[in-house]
This record gives sequence, structure tokens and C-alpha cells, in this order.
Amino acid sequence: MEPLAERLRDSGFQIRPVVRQILTSRYFYAEENLGNKVRSPIDLAVGLLRSLRGSVSTHVLAEALRPLGQRLFYPPSVKGWDGGLQWINATTMIGRVNLVATILHHKTARFGGLSLGEYLSNLPAHRSGPTPAWLDLLAELLLPKPPARPARQMLVDYAQEQG
Repeated sequence: MEPLAERLRDSGFQIRPVVRQILTSRYFYAEENLGNKVRSPIDLAVGLLRSLRGSVSTHVLAEALRPLGQRLFYPPSVKGWDGGLQWINATTMIGRVNLVATILHHKTARFGGLSLGEYLSNLPAHRSGPTPAWLDLLAELLLPKPPARPARQMLVDYAQEQG
């Protein structure tokens, strides 16, 4: 943090040099830092919808976010919501799963203008069923980085068991 503060002072409080230093830093691209941001519930929902070319009723989305403590347009203060690890605990993990399930399965949800099943069946890698290639495509669409080899194999095995 100190090098960034120093750069800010040395540049006469210009933001551009600080942002350049951040974006060119080896730490910014270090493997251990990629995919480590904890998304807020709305970031999770919007990211999911964008990744799958999806849309859902805004009323449904607002109601699905409420149990996770993120009432749209009603932040707890002018600062907004606390972020990061505040969004992850035993209760919110279940809520996040429920949020995703609500978005994916609601009758107003459309993905590329289609139902979820139609959308997924039109993905090129899905033509032959839940293959490793299809799971790799979904991971590329939905995850910040590929799952570790053991986790990937568990997903492949599970998908093949489900048919």
C-alpha cells in the first residue's frame, strides 16, 4: 500500500500513474490473486446472467437478493454495503445457492431468449451430453479460473452419473 500512496503523492495526486502501477504490477496478475474476489449477491447474480446471456424479472431478482441482506436501492448507509468476506458465511452460502437456483429456474428467466434447458442444449459442446468438454465450457463461462484437477474430475464423474 505504501508504494501506491507514495506514487500518488509524487504524481501530484494524479490517478493515472497509480492505476498504471497497479495494472502493470506482477502482483496484480499473480496466480494466487486471480479469482479471489468475493462477489456481493448482486454482482453474483448479474455476473451469472451476463455469462449465460440471461435475463429475469427485476422484481424476482430484488426478492431473491433480500434474504442475503442486499435490498436494491436501500443500502444500509450512504457508504453502501460492506463487501468481501462479509458476504461469505454458513448462512449466506445457502442463500447464494438459493439465489442462483431462483435465477436459473424462474419462469421469467430467459437465456439467449430461450429457456435454460434449450440454451444449454444449443451450446456446441453439449451436443453429445455432459462431456468433459461441456463442463470445461461451463467452467469457462461461470468461473474466474478453471477448477483444480481433482474438483474438475469430481464434476465430470457427477455429470456422467447423472446422464
